[in-house]
Amino acid sequence: DLWVGSDRWVNLDAYFRQTGGTADIGELVIDTYGTYEYVRGGLNVGNLVIRGTLDLSGAEQTFALPSGVVEWREGTVAASGASLHLGPNTLLIQHPGLDLPSRFASSTVEGLVVNAGEPITIPAGRTIEGTMGNDDQYVHCYGSLLSWDRNDTPRADVFTGEGIALNAGLRVYDGGHADLGNGRLRTDNAGAQLDDGVLIAEYEEIGAAGFLQTAGRHEVGKMSVLGEYLAPAGHYTLQDGHLLADRLYVGSHAASMTGRFIQNGGSAAFGQVTVHAGNRYEATGGTIHVERGLNVFGQLDLTSRAIAITTGSGLLDFSDGEILNAAQATVAAGDDSLTVLPAGGSPFASLTSSGFVVGDGETVAIPAGRTVRWAGSIDEPLDLYGTIDSPELNLRTGIRVHGGADATLGDVFTTNTTSGVTGGTLAARTCSVDDGLFTQTGGVVRAGTLMVGNVVGEAGYQLTGPGTIEAGILGVGMYNANGRFTQTHGEVTAGTLRVYDLDSYTLSGTGALTVDKVHFSGRAAFLQAGGTFTVHGALELPTDSSYAISGGTVQAGSIDVSYADLKILSADATILLTDALHFTHSAKLQTVPGAAVHMRGASLVNEAQGHSALLNLNLLALLLDGGEGRLSDLEAGSPDLGPVVEGFDHNFAMAGLSIGADQSACARLVDAFDNNRLVEGPEAMYVHTLVLGPGGMLDLNGCNLYYLHGQIDPAATILLNGGQLALVPEPACLGFLVCGALFLLRRRQRPRG
Repeated sequence: DLWVGSDRWVNLDAYFRQTGGTADIGELVIDTYGTYEYVRGGLNVGNLVIRGTLDLSGAEQTFALPSGVVEWREGTVAASGASLHLGPNTLLIQHPGLDLPSRFASSTVEGLVVNAGEPITIPAGRTIEGTMGNDDQYVHCYGSLLSWDRNDTPRADVFTGEGIALNAGLRVYDGGHADLGNGRLRTDNAGAQLDDGVLIAEYEEIGAAGFLQTAGRHEVGKMSVLGEYLAPAGHYTLQDGHLLADRLYVGSHAASMTGRFIQNGGSAAFGQVTVHAGNRYEATGGTIHVERGLNVFGQLDLTSRAIAITTGSGLLDFSDGEILNAAQATVAAGDDSLTVLPAGGSPFASLTSSGFVVGDGETVAIPAGRTVRWAGSIDEPLDLYGTIDSPELNLRTGIRVHGGADATLGDVFTTNTTSGVTGGTLAARTCSVDDGLFTQTGGVVRAGTLMVGNVVGEAGYQLTGPGTIEAGILGVGMYNANGRFTQTHGEVTAGTLRVYDLDSYTLSGTGALTVDKVHFSGRAAFLQAGGTFTVHGALELPTDSSYAISGGTVQAGSIDVSYADLKILSADATILLTDALHFTHSAKLQTVPGAAVHMRGASLVNEAQGHSALLNLNLLALLLDGGEGRLSDLEAGSPDLGPVVEGFDHNFAMAGLSIGADQSACARLVDAFDNNRLVEGPEAMYVHTLVLGPGGMLDLNGCNLYYLHGQIDPAATILLNGGQLALVPEPACLGFLVCGALFLLRRRQRPRG
């Protein structure tokens, strides 16, 4: 498609000029303030909508449409030198007073011509082929109205478009054929009717004006029977004929939208049916077949008639709504089907099933070797040893997946304490532990979104065995403060990890967690006592959140601490960064003696104001190794008191700094932030123990670095560049000696790879 101009951008002119070549355009829309000038070349147009200017005045060729729709309700056409040919399968809609053929030097119009706003009548024997969107013209179809993208005759040699959209009503008469392709039909203000003809559409919204089918064949992908907001209920009446709908929704979740489906006869065959609460399916005759799933949350009124409801291998859930006047009706369900009965048992004259039949709330046990395919939603928990291949099925209570089982589902919500995976595979669009506990000791869980604690309630997820989780988004908490995720084993991979206010993720044992992004909010807490936590980007700790590590390994591009707590609670914890260790204004740091951060090309970014929040820097060592030649900038944030012991009394002093002890590393001191606004003058760096290995390069960059203990290899490179590297005389304080010894011991244990 090609749009020239737009009525959304006032006075913004758009101009398209063709002087050669070939333009193949499915739908050419010349909108307000748009101009299409055609001089020469090939121009093949499927549909043409003119609201701006079509300039063919310089052309001497024939502008031809063998089929398609031309709409000229406003705008300008200048074509005094060209010829027009509209084929027999075209439809020309023009505003009264406008005459498109008269604008051309010569014209041949074989198609149908109607005035805008007036009904469109397609006579018997006439075929209109193309795509269009029409909001104000009722269509009477005695002949054929065919979309180019219809499914029965796909044509690669024509344009497909988006089907035919009719919003002002349609009637298909005896012998008529309307195939809207991927388009839609709406009956808000004007109704629709099908007599003994054929109507095919992808989507239909049956509003207050309703739909009456007296005969014929009606095929639709998705049909919603509902009224507009606060308007009378939408209604569909099937008197006779055949209705085939892949999905039927009677009503919607919105209480103000009420729908009614009335079947007086004929045959209705559905893939999936949902009768929403407050809505009604009423049958006085005919047959009902549901292939994949039936959910009744509103009313199913069988009017004390001998109505037959059948399914092959689908779901028939009668447990949630009202089943009325069913004493004469029959239900027949085939192999691998599931029938859920209402409280009190079957209300039908007879119910035969070679599949599963359970009462309201009873567990559905699917044995090994059995495969089921259902659609809809159920409250009954599943106990799965076999296979459920049901991407259109939503679970609202829970599921337990055993070894060898395979589950493919839509949305899974669990609210009990028995749900979990011991083996096999659970794949879902969304998996949400709303309440209770979900335990995984093995197997695989795959979900687009995995949520723990999404609504009010105590919710927990425990991965305690060699299982695997793969999620696009892994969220802990959200609308409550009771989400807990505990991982002691297994592997978790997620695009984004989100931990919300007062919720927590605990990693320990041999667990491995790998994510692309981390999002903490409020008082979110991440507690790591073991395992491996890998963040491909930044581990961001926003306001009030906290990350505490007492064991295991964390690998990240950076750790960014902003009004939050970074707690390194054990010298055995390994922290490896490749981008930055970043402290903002009100960051908080808690460490223990011997704690270290391994920096591979990472920088120390310290924006803290005053040393009080980062007192524990005097217990922390930075170990710089590797980094593939990248330069690590290290913020010198201490007021420069000179080479005196007082400079190590907090003052952003660090326990140790090691550069290039095992692998080459490059570091440069910078004074990028004013960390001590009450003290004027340049800032320096104080380090209890300094190690420069043979592969180390230190650029003081005009800053001073003071250290108490040093181990400088003769092969190390030191660039003063106006700075000073000074050894401070040994103090009498044993505490400094202890810190130095712990640091030198710690640097021998740095990780490799």
